[in-house]
Amino acid sequence: MRYRSKKDIAVVAILWVGLLIPFALGISSLFNPSMPKVAGWFLITLGIVIVGLLLLLTYPLYYEITPTTLLVRSGVFRVKIPLDSIQEVFPERYLGNAPAWSVDRLRVNYRTRWGTRWVHIAPKDKGAFMQDLVVHAQGLVVQEGRVIRRQ
Repeated sequence: MRYRSKKDIAVVAILWVGLLIPFALGISSLFNPSMPKVAGWFLITLGIVIVGLLLLLTYPLYYEITPTTLLVRSGVFRVKIPLDSIQEVFPERYLGNAPAWSVDRLRVNYRTRWGTRWVHIAPKDKGAFMQDLVVHAQGLVVQEGRVIRRQ
């Protein structure tokens, strides 16, 4: 099952306003006779490059539960987490960098040969996501709003 990322209006707005600043500065400098035109075109080009990179890194953005893996897809990046390696999934508000457009996230703790790792994701329907994970992954149960591995 595929789950789209939840989008917080504030997170999206802050990000896009910040990205549009180079465009605004570039256009204003093109119309300002005292500013060199090269600066305006540089800022517009910079804005285009930044928006392109953002789209490259975040589109498409989804989380997919297959019979054997949890696939986290964020643009060109893909993280495949074997379902049998997942130890715990729980809600967490996290402001750091993650493949999500919301700060209302789930932290997925999983084991690798290098130790415990985690990824933050923000599926629109966290409850359905956790239930679906439990259905597909043996040994996981929902307990007190968390998904945990039975001992």
